[in-house]
Parts: sequence; structure tokens; C-alpha cells
Amino acid sequence: MTAISVILGAKLKWDAAVQPVASPALQRRVDAALQATAPDALFLVTGAAMNGLPSEASAAARMLIDAGIGPARILIEDQSRNTFENLVNVQSLLAAKGLPATNLTLISDAYHLPRARVIARLLGLRVKTLAARRPDVRLLKRAHMTLRECASIPLSAARVLLHLTRRNS
Repeated sequence: MTAISVILGAKLKWDAAVQPVASPALQRRVDAALQATAPDALFLVTGAAMNGLPSEASAAARMLIDAGIGPARILIEDQSRNTFENLVNVQSLLAAKGLPATNLTLISDAYHLPRARVIARLLGLRVKTLAARRPDVRLLKRAHMTLRECASIPLSAARVLLHLTRRNS
């Protein structure tokens, strides 16, 4: 069974020379995937282009290629603008490629993973999670990010259920 590491996108930004660069969050997620992914696994990178920047997915793919991962091992989902769309599009892409949605590892920041896991499981994706650790976050900031994500879980769950209802009718 093919293992697939799904790297959830994170915004890009402009540097001082007006060149697009990955945010620290995207760099952490790619680094975590590179450290933990089996040698024969696939990588599925997600995230759309926004604000005139390249897509988050293409930036993550470039980082993987620069780290020595062959392009044939990288799947790109570059239409999603949020976590819900990430996972709906991941499900569609896997189905279109004939790949099972049963051996997936979602990779994101620790505060983001509980909501991502709920969305994935409601969609029927069987996932494990891997947190890209961010050691420099102060306790108050970490608490704020975690509470914001936890408060979003009911809305995200409702959005998935509405999506499934529409899809099945």
C-alpha cells in the first residue's frame, strides 16, 4: 500500500527583493515531511496561488525537488484556498489517480492538525498526523492559535456535512 505524505499548504510571502519565498510554516511542514516520510512514499502538496504569488503547492514541490525528491513522487493540488478545500481536493485527486485514501499522513503545524483530522475523517479519509513543531512560539500565542482552531471545528464539521449532503443528493 502506497504511503502518502500530505503537506498542507501555508502562505508564501514576498522578500525584500520582491521574490516569492516560503513562509516559515511551509518550510517547517516540508522539513517534517522529509524527515519522517518513507523512502518510497509519495508526497502530495496542497495550496493555491494567492495575492500574485505562485501556489503554495508549487513552492512546496520545489522545496522537495531541491531536497532530492524526484518529481514522479510529488503530486500537486494547487486549487485549494483553505483546509476544507485542501482535503476535498486531495480526496478527488487520489480518486482520479487511482490511489487509495487509506495510508495518508497529514503534515501541518500542531495547532492546525486537530481540525484537519476532523475534516479528513468526516470526508472518509483514513489519516495519521505529523506535527511540524514550532519551538519558538510563546505559550500565549500557542494557546490563541489552538483555541482559534478548536473553535473552528464545529463550523468545519458543518461545512463537510453540507458538502457530503450535496454530493450524495
